[in-house]
Amino acid sequence: MCNIYYHKCEICNEKIPMHIGDYKYEPEEVQAYCYSHYNAAPKGSYLFVLKYTEDDADYETGASLSYPGGWKCAIYSEGCPDIVHPNFAQDMEITKI
Repeated sequence: MCNIYYHKCEICNEKIPMHIGDYKYEPEEVQAYCYSHYNAAPKGSYLFVLKYTEDDADYETGASLSYPGGWKCAIYSEGCPDIVHPNFAQDMEITKI
């Protein structure tokens, strides 16, 4: 089982769809930074960039989400990027920053 939830950006509270495999880490151990604030992520974070986008739905409201022009975020956490990563099915480019 996995922990699938929305994590709030450390700067602006933008919701980031998150996946933590096997509940190995608590959400409080994760720092996430949205598209607008990924440059504020600490050194050692991972930058995730979607190679392509599709419509998705908000887990809480069911509202349609779309990311025209792409989507990216940065995550700082132990277990990243293998166990802790954004919850998208699309292929992502992953770079340690």
